[in-house]
Amino acid sequence: MILHRTYMPGAAAILEQLLYEPLFWEQGRQATGYLKANLKQDLPCVKFVADKLSEVIGNEIESFDSYLLHYPEGTYIPSHTDDIVFGRKHVRANATLRQPLTGGCLHIGTPGFPVHLSVGDIFIFEPNAMEHYVTMCDQDRYVLSVGTII
Repeated sequence: MILHRTYMPGAAAILEQLLYEPLFWEQGRQATGYLKANLKQDLPCVKFVADKLSEVIGNEIESFDSYLLHYPEGTYIPSHTDDIVFGRKHVRANATLRQPLTGGCLHIGTPGFPVHLSVGDIFIFEPNAMEHYVTMCDQDRYVLSVGTII
């Protein structure tokens, strides 16, 4: 099971640059109010996070998805695991670009231990193998998320 933490410098400035991109926002899968926007895979910040993901899994990733996730005030994600085809792994790197002062905390496992993240932290885990959730945000939270199937 993969569980890893690393760092991305300049995360706050990266968020400001991404918010100037033409983004198409759609509701997230959990239907709790968080939003996601596809990001171009050739953006330097996406490449940086994808490279960190490759380092952790020990292979260059051939295909991946990349999103900017926005958790407006009052949103959360309930406890769940992500579905995946049997025999495969889903590995995801989430880079924190803006973190609320309270709330918006990622919890991993059952009953769920808190993963306290600061701006710039990249957390890499297997969402299909690890139950996870995000507590209710008291302010906006932004995450750059890159995932692949191995």
